[in-house]
Amino acid sequence: MRSAEPVTVASGSDTAPNKHLPETYFDDLPGDFPEGDARVRIERARACDVAGIVRAYVLGSREAFRHLDRDEHVRTLLLRSLGPRRVVGCARAIASGEAIYVARTSRGAVVGYINHEPPDNGTAYIAAVYVLPGWHGRGIGQRLMNRVLNELSNMCVTRVWLYTTEGSTGQQWYEQKMRFVSGGLDDVPEPLAQAGIPAYQRVLSLSI
Repeated sequence: MRSAEPVTVASGSDTAPNKHLPETYFDDLPGDFPEGDARVRIERARACDVAGIVRAYVLGSREAFRHLDRDEHVRTLLLRSLGPRRVVGCARAIASGEAIYVARTSRGAVVGYINHEPPDNGTAYIAAVYVLPGWHGRGIGQRLMNRVLNELSNMCVTRVWLYTTEGSTGQQWYEQKMRFVSGGLDDVPEPLAQAGIPAYQRVLSLSI
């Protein structure tokens, strides 16, 4: 069975050493779907989880942009720019002790993750929530979100917010399953605009 090739990070570098991710990070593989013991546990990320986290990010982003009909633009941007940057950022975040949680199968594979920035005056920004598309519909995203919401509530946070791509299935999930409230619509982030991907960003918030 093929798997996503691990990506290492050079100390002090700003991008992954190969400058782009392998094609396997963008394509569905056999291990991307539940089989056998499909139970998962939610736990803090470890340094060895970087490849799995980045792959969840790449495939989750692929799904978030699918309705925009820019598949080749998305593939190029994720594998050659955003993905490699996520490798470095994720590795540094885990090393510094930032709160990143993963959904891990009984075989040790990462099938989703979530992370948030440090709270500020009772408010916290959810920076990322991604689950492998093949594992959607199993409550994993909700378990990841609830883990973070409980943690933030214990830190006296009363409001969380995030960005989601306008018109995506992710936006529907946040609003319908997690009861986030829709806010303003922001412009397309510069890297996406330059790549020809019209992914306007909707601000969503939730009182906890």
